[in-house]
Amino acid sequence: MVGILWMDDSEVEIAQKIKEAAQRYRSRFGEAATLCYANAKDVPEATTINGISVEPRLNILRHHFLVGRKTAEEKVVGRKTAGAKKKERAA
Repeated sequence: MVGILWMDDSEVEIAQKIKEAAQRYRSRFGEAATLCYANAKDVPEATTINGISVEPRLNILRHHFLVGRKTAEEKVVGRKTAGAKKKERAA
């Protein structure tokens, strides 16, 4: 993923936090964010907010949002990325 890590521990709703992070991403990279990883306690299940796919992750700290776009190598095949599958086959 190419993205930015956004931290917001304010009392604002999660949707607003993700919207603000996505606006910053657009201003920095010139294109819309399509994916956001958030802590599973902040976002307990996968959802879509403001057109952005939001997925819970245990490796993201609370109140942090990794917002960006998937790269071609990150197209998920099951639980492994497509790149990881190619490396397994080559080994």
